[in-house]
Order: sequence, then structure tokens, then C-alpha cells
Amino acid sequence: MAQTDDLNWQRDDLSNITEPFEHDLLNRKPLAEHLTRYIDRLKVGAVLALDARWGEGKTWFVMHWQKHLEQTTAPHKVIYINAFAQDHIDDPFLLIAAELRAVIAHDVPAQKKFTQKIMAVGKVLAPTAYKAAVSTSVKWITGINDGSDKLEKLQEQLIDATSEQVGLWVENQIKEHENNKNAITEFKATLKEVAQVQNKPIVIIVDELDRCNPLFSVRLIERIKHFFDIPNIVFVLVTDKKQLQSTICHQFGYNTETGKRYLEKFIDVTIELSPDLISKDVYLHFVTETLKAMNFSQDAITALKIDIVVYALAMKLSIREIKSKLHRFILYYFDKNTEKWSLS
Repeated sequence: MAQTDDLNWQRDDLSNITEPFEHDLLNRKPLAEHLTRYIDRLKVGAVLALDARWGEGKTWFVMHWQKHLEQTTAPHKVIYINAFAQDHIDDPFLLIAAELRAVIAHDVPAQKKFTQKIMAVGKVLAPTAYKAAVSTSVKWITGINDGSDKLEKLQEQLIDATSEQVGLWVENQIKEHENNKNAITEFKATLKEVAQVQNKPIVIIVDELDRCNPLFSVRLIERIKHFFDIPNIVFVLVTDKKQLQSTICHQFGYNTETGKRYLEKFIDVTIELSPDLISKDVYLHFVTETLKAMNFSQDAITALKIDIVVYALAMKLSIREIKSKLHRFILYYFDKNTEKWSLS
């Protein structure tokens, strides 16, 4: 039973989706349609979590859902953020605010007003690591960067010299506490205005949250709750909740149960994208179409598909793991003498 065709397994181009849920081998379009109806009925802001293990197709789903939302009769404004690619940013508040600012680029006065509010809150959240700044300045000004005693003494002198200024800064911060509160209140009021003029909820998809460094992940979900909990804005956190809970436990030293309760404070609804929710018929369709894409003969597909599905279900393999094992299967059954795919 030989297969003579070349291997032709193309990767999905998620950056250039034209038809939402094309080649939807796991039949997830109905879930996207259901979630769309759900968020359209929401009268308040919400944070949803799309929960699944790594390799279950979370990114594929949300990027196709994004295109679906953008192509509905009354299109939604959708923002996609790859948190892992952005976790070098000091404060995720600025990341989210900048993306929202872009949504209203067509309305120059509204964008200008919103920018002013972002800047006011940015000043409130600005880090105060003055010692690090002094240290960097000394190295830059003097050219001393060899860790010598001379550098250390100069740094200490300059830090001592700025201590009084730091004390004044703290005193000033206390005096400005009320101003800071007002800045946050005004930002949220302006953001509410931005959201209310939209026909549909603004959907902000935050992907790869469980892959970020712990501090960034925790700070991001805290910023969402404290600054962006606004009617007509819906966040979708795409993550493996167990991994995210572990991140929280690592950051704060919590036990598993405490980490779970902490996370629940920020998430309103969890949607599981679990293989347990996929029917055997859907799995069978997925395996069949995947083998076709790999140019297996129909006889080979008929002989293999049932066993593959049974094995995948028994071993609780993710979608990515199934594809990986099929790759290995091809390697094992490649006949080097005839240069053909063979099951014998």
C-alpha cells in the first residue's frame, strides 16, 4: 500500500485570513457565532477567558473569530494583542491604551482628548527607579562601566546627593494624590465616551498571556480590571488557566487555591476550548482531512484514521501533538529505496 504523492502540508496563514473559519476541521465556527451573540447582548464590560492547553488551537480560533467579528453585518472593532511579544513594555496600561487610541484615529478631536487622559494616567503610573537611572547616567557620562570601586563610589555620591530631591518628590506625590485619582477618573470617563459611540462592543483579544514573564502577566490583568472595566469593552484572555495560575502563585508566593481565587477576581466567564468537548466524529473528520493534506492514499486513510483517533483520545493528545505524531509517523514509514510513502 504505497503513497506516491509528495508531502503537501501547508501551515495556516493566520495573518492573511480572507474567509473566517475556512478549513474549520474542529467545527469551532458555531462556538464563535455563539460567543458573538453573547458579547452583543452584554450591557457592561466583561473579561472572558478562553481556556485550553498549549497546542489546542487557541490562536487559530481567536484570529478566525476576529475576522468573523470584523465581517458581521455591523462590524465590531477588534484589537488583537500578542502579550508574549509585548512583555518587554514597562507597563501594559500604555499598550492597551495605545491600541484603543488607534480605534478612534478617524475622530481627531476625540483622539486628542483621549491622548491627554492617557498621558495623565501615564504620569501616575510612571516608575520611580531613580537609582537605576543615576547608575546608567554615570556610566554614560563618565564612560566607566567596568564595575570598579571608582564607579561604585561615584554612584553612591550621586545617589546621596539626590536623596533630598527624592524626598521632595515623595512629598509632592502625597500632595498630588487627589490629582492622581482625578486623572484616573477622567480617563475612565473619556474611555466610556469612546466605547459608547461604537455600534458594537470593542473586543480586545489578549493572546499568549500564559507565556509572558510573571510580572507582566499579573500587571496586565490588574490594569484591565482597574482602568478598562468599562461598558461596551470586552476583553478575551487567551490562555492556559493552569499555567496562568502558576504564574500568579510564583509572583505572590500563593498556594494553588489562593492563586485560583485571585485569578477569579479578574475573570467574569471562562470558555473552555477543551478536546473533551470535541465529538469523536469531529476528531475523525480532523484526522481524515489532515491525512488528506499529507497526501495519504484513500486506502491508507481508511486503514489508519480509526486507530489514530482512538489513540489520540486515549492519550488525551492536543491538536498540536496529533500533528506532531503524524509527522513522526511519516518519517518512520518513508521507504528510502523507492522514495515513496509506504505503510508496509
